[in-house]
Amino acid sequence: MAAAWAFFLLVATVAVAASNDLPLCSSMKNIGNVLYNPIMDAHRPAVKKCLAQSGFRNAVIARRNPNKDELGSFFSTNECREVVEAMREVVKSNSDRCVIDAYGTHLGQLATLSFDDLKLIYAPFMNLPPPSPSTPSSSPPSSSS
Repeated sequence: MAAAWAFFLLVATVAVAASNDLPLCSSMKNIGNVLYNPIMDAHRPAVKKCLAQSGFRNAVIARRNPNKDELGSFFSTNECREVVEAMREVVKSNSDRCVIDAYGTHLGQLATLSFDDLKLIYAPFMNLPPPSPSTPSSSPPSSSS
């Protein structure tokens, strides 16, 4: 039964990907203008406050992903909520322009996630204890056979 289910999922995934003729969003030269310019035009003060108050500005400048403290600040800031909700509307109105992955996930599927949904998704990451310092091991971890 499990093998049949796995085969069904594989066939369904391939069928969805094969039926999708949309380009990857990351390959589209002007997708940033389509998605981000309307938000910057209408919500510039909120974007600036969100970036500053959450610490995301530091992550953007350093070209790194935000850390858990920055994510925590992001999800506790009203301005960031405003920006996410504005982004959802823009993404929804451009939902069939492109896909975000090789599985054929349409851009608009991102618009189904609210600010609070995203907060729940990231909650486990934000609640992790800080990593403990460790020394690199010279041998790989043993596996039990």
